[in-house]
Amino acid sequence: MNNKFKKVISFLLVFLMALSLFAACGGKDASDDETVKDEATDNGKSDSPDTEEKQQEGEKEDEESAERTPEPADLGGYEYTIVTFWPAAYYPEEEGRSEGSDELLYRMRDLEDAWNFKIKTELLDGGTAVERITTAVMAGDKFADFMDLPGWCFERVRKAGVLADLKEVPGFDLNNPVWEQTYINMSTINGKTYGFSNVIPELRNVMFFNKTMLENENQPSPYELIESGEWTWEKFREICKATTKDTDGDGIVDQWGLGGSGMFDFGILFSNDARIVNKNADGKMEYGLNTPEAIEALNFGKQLVLKDKVVDPNISKGDWKAYMAQFMEGKSAFWAFDFYMSSTLNGEMEDDFGLILFPKGPNAKELSWAMSDARFLCMTASEKDWEKSVKITNEILIKPDDYEKEFYEKLRDDNFRDDESVEIYRKYNGKSIATYTLGIDIGPIHAAIIDSIRKEDVEPGSALDAIEEKAKQLISDYYSE
Repeated sequence: MNNKFKKVISFLLVFLMALSLFAACGGKDASDDETVKDEATDNGKSDSPDTEEKQQEGEKEDEESAERTPEPADLGGYEYTIVTFWPAAYYPEEEGRSEGSDELLYRMRDLEDAWNFKIKTELLDGGTAVERITTAVMAGDKFADFMDLPGWCFERVRKAGVLADLKEVPGFDLNNPVWEQTYINMSTINGKTYGFSNVIPELRNVMFFNKTMLENENQPSPYELIESGEWTWEKFREICKATTKDTDGDGIVDQWGLGGSGMFDFGILFSNDARIVNKNADGKMEYGLNTPEAIEALNFGKQLVLKDKVVDPNISKGDWKAYMAQFMEGKSAFWAFDFYMSSTLNGEMEDDFGLILFPKGPNAKELSWAMSDARFLCMTASEKDWEKSVKITNEILIKPDDYEKEFYEKLRDDNFRDDESVEIYRKYNGKSIATYTLGIDIGPIHAAIIDSIRKEDVEPGSALDAIEEKAKQLISDYYSE
């Protein structure tokens, strides 16, 4: 198999990993280009400008991918085990699923032959995953060379003490540019690092805005406000108030400034540099809502909901589907939710829309977003041969030079209608604030936050004071070693 073909396969590998964002990519067989070259040469047309250009492009690609071709090695038939919830994410094992899946399989088979090892994939299910992992590792058995886990499962096995501290894994470089630092930061707890990934993180707890409505109401573009540094709470409030109105003259408000789901209650805290769980200077976790920044954020939310009345009071605070429907029907200017819903908006929403971050509060240094969940790659503490395991991991998770370019092009096609949304994603995907709430029962804390914003007779400071000791105990108990 030629180097050009290997480059395409390596490229597809990364996209197949990002299942939370994309479906598997199809690929073009390199033999198509080789046929063009052969026919042109046979017919005496090798001097055609088009043909020469294709040949030059192919030669350049061959040179670039040859630089990434691994040196021969003999790993002695090592069995490399990938454990995941998602079939065929890394090693399809059989042909015929799709063109892209076949190309991935061919690449992995080539690498297996070159290094004399064998890849095995094992699937997990939600009901037994944690027990399977913990039982095997605690018995000292090898379970996997790496595991691909959703946040809830990752946090449970981390808490069980069966994950390897990546800082202590021989040959594993946490500063390798292939790894996205967002995942490393989020999974570094009490001085130990447990998770990594080579996939650009999925934005969570963001805001969508109705471009059509804002233009019709002669309101400023949030994109321009972000660019000028004016995307602040007060500017956001002005737009919300201006777009909340009775549009048909019947005396009843039917257009709202904000679709205020629970995502807004959390987002407004982080937009003012407040935390539910705070990582202190020593890397330890502590309660973070007993701060002026948190009180200020909740008071601002209360002002929007109860004083300015920019949120529809007829929708239950927990009914995110109703808020989504309201936004998609063009009846609210802003809606707070996770990024993944952008593909639905792109396919079904009649009005034009865009993606932005929460406006910056008075105490925040910059715009950011709250990362409450993620999909992590991790290693078990019972690994028997770190040298071989890490060598293979580093190779199969390689990130091609043009990965980022292709990532954002696909993002533009599948999720957005404008380049500005893509640029927001590109510029801020590394500006996340880890919430560190995975695995913790934050129900009482969440209830206090919601009540502080939504109830007239609940003062934010008092509500947080009432749950402070319980919250501190929850966090302390959970993060104790």
